[in-house]
Amino acid sequence: MGTGGGITGTHGGVSGTSGASFAKVYAFIIVLTLIICFINATSVLIENSSNGASLHFWEPILWEVSSIVALFALCPVIFILYRRYSPSRLGLVPFLALQVPIVVAFSLLHIAGMVVVRHLGYGLAGMHYDFGRGHLPLELLYEGRKDCLSYGIYIGIFWVADRLAASQEAPKARERLEVRADGRILYFEPGEILWVEAAGNYVEIHVAGRPAALLVRGTLAEYEARLGTADFVRIHRSRLLNRSHVRAIETTHSGDVTVTLSDGREIAGSRRYREALGQ
Repeated sequence: MGTGGGITGTHGGVSGTSGASFAKVYAFIIVLTLIICFINATSVLIENSSNGASLHFWEPILWEVSSIVALFALCPVIFILYRRYSPSRLGLVPFLALQVPIVVAFSLLHIAGMVVVRHLGYGLAGMHYDFGRGHLPLELLYEGRKDCLSYGIYIGIFWVADRLAASQEAPKARERLEVRADGRILYFEPGEILWVEAAGNYVEIHVAGRPAALLVRGTLAEYEARLGTADFVRIHRSRLLNRSHVRAIETTHSGDVTVTLSDGREIAGSRRYREALGQ
């Protein structure tokens, strides 16, 4: 069979990227947002009724519906960006810095989407809708503040959902790995693996007590998902390390790190991933 093969585990294959299912997270966000929008719309109706203001009953409903339509359309994009540029991949500081342009774009797109829906709704009622009402900067600031809060809540939900999914998947990582390499089927406990390194369309598996790495067809992302416990962390974009085998960490002049393992071997880590090693 040569070097072909990959991870199947003793119970099946890798099911895809690790983390919470977007469908469940999205459903939770929809329910939460609908509840908040219902409270907002009814609050406006009650306040205007008590004040005797001339406001059509459908206007607050349209305002909230237009907002949630835009939010629901943007939510999948935010989820994809969060997964691609998550704190575990970038590090906390780069992740937070990236959120500034993303939240600005999120707010502008949300405002544009809800304004379009409101224009359509008011047009069907034979009325004109003016978003700025002569104070466009103030209206943008007002909506922007709310969008920052909404964006922060969504990111928080994604983070909590991933942590819950990781805690549920952790027991599976203790199962043995089935690796097909060099015409053989080999089984390893996760704790035996020192590190896994990407090598083109293959990965090199470095196992304690074995001087030579096992070359197996697959991707590092597959192994990261399969070994996704607290012990296995990225220390480089092409290197996944078992922290339980770390014996010493030395920071270089460039800010990168050199990690000494339990068998005396040294491997390099990128400064982008220093936080995973507690540096």
